[in-house]
Amino acid sequence: MKKEIIIAAVLSLMSATAFAADKSAADSSAVKRSESAVSAKYSKRINPALKDVLPKIDAIQREMLDLDVMYWAWRIADGGRTTGITYEQLEGYSKNWIMTSETKELFLARLKAVLDGKTSRPLTAPERKKLDENKAQIVNLLSPARSDSSLINSLSVDYCVELEARYWAHRIQTGEKEILESMKKWDMSANTKRITEKVNKNLTKKLEPLTKEERYKLDACIEKLSKM
Repeated sequence: MKKEIIIAAVLSLMSATAFAADKSAADSSAVKRSESAVSAKYSKRINPALKDVLPKIDAIQREMLDLDVMYWAWRIADGGRTTGITYEQLEGYSKNWIMTSETKELFLARLKAVLDGKTSRPLTAPERKKLDENKAQIVNLLSPARSDSSLINSLSVDYCVELEARYWAHRIQTGEKEILESMKKWDMSANTKRITEKVNKNLTKKLEPLTKEERYKLDACIEKLSKM
C-alpha cells in the first residue's frame, strides 16, 4: 500500500479542507480507510478534545482555503466522470467535515464560484506540496498517534491487521453497512486483503468496541500500514 500524499490525502482524511471527508480522494487503501476511521468524537484522555484543537485546525484550513478550493474545482470540473466526485456529492460529504460552519460556507461558496466561472486548473507541484504539508498538520492535531514513531515501530503488522479488521467489523455490526460496499473499492494489497478477509470472519461473532488505548493504537497502525 504505497501512500500517495494528496490533499489531497493525508489523511487524511479527506478534502484537505475537510479532513476525513475525502473518502474518494486517496489512491491507497490505507489512506481511504484512515479517512473513514476519523471521527469528531475523540478520547479526552488520549486524543485531544476537538474543542481544544479546532481553532488551530481552522487557522490551517483558512490558510490553505484557496489551494483546497482549486484542488477540488479541478477534480470535479468534468462532472465527476474521471474523478468520481461531483459538487453535489462533496457538498453532501461536508455535513461530516471537521470544520467550523463559517469556514465550510466560505469554502463551498468559493468552490461554486470557481466552477461557475470555469476557472479551475491543476495545482502546481509547489502548491500540492504546501497543501499536503498543511493536511499533515491537521492529521497530527487530530491523531497524535500517527506521529508517534516509537509506538508505530513497536506494533507488528499482524497486530495492526487484526486491530483494523476488528474496528471495521464492529462499525458494520453497529449499523454502517455501507462500509461493506466501500471495501470493494479498496486497492487490494496483501495487507488490505488480509484485513477484508478478517472483517468478514469477525462479522460472525459479537464484537466489543475498541478501548481508548486501542483507538490510539489504531491511528498508529493506519500510519504504519500506509507506508507499506
